[in-house]
Amino acid sequence: MGPGRSTNPRNSIVSSKHSLADVQGSGTAIRLLSQDACHPDVGGYRLSGPLAPVVCGAHLKRGYRIAYSMQLPLTANDKPRVVVLYVGKREPSHRGATDVWDVLHDLFDVGNPPVGHHKSPCCDAGLPRIDHEVLSTFLRALAQADRRRRRRT
Repeated sequence: MGPGRSTNPRNSIVSSKHSLADVQGSGTAIRLLSQDACHPDVGGYRLSGPLAPVVCGAHLKRGYRIAYSMQLPLTANDKPRVVVLYVGKREPSHRGATDVWDVLHDLFDVGNPPVGHHKSPCCDAGLPRIDHEVLSTFLRALAQADRRRRRRT
């Protein structure tokens, strides 16, 4: 077991309410993440820029990507959990209002790194970590974005 790998045989998975909606390949990714967040078949990579310590991503089928992190235990009896932050489609231009990584950076209220940035393997520098306060802020932003999207449709 390399650095950053989970010592638990199974991680619990937490996901935002609408992030896994019928995306082909997400079931396999979730199964692998629940077994070992650093499983090589996940193909996880670190996001670059300000989200590098917090978020990893992986490719799913048909241009979709999954963004995930690890939440530290909330109590002494708890264990770390894989948190699926967002699942979305990668735009062919790799930029745009609906591109998964642009949306994710907007939800975290941080700038998106320039095109052509380096994506190192997710677990090379340990697992990504998201603290409870940052996760709560992210989930509030996600809920607000979802409400705005629903009003437009």
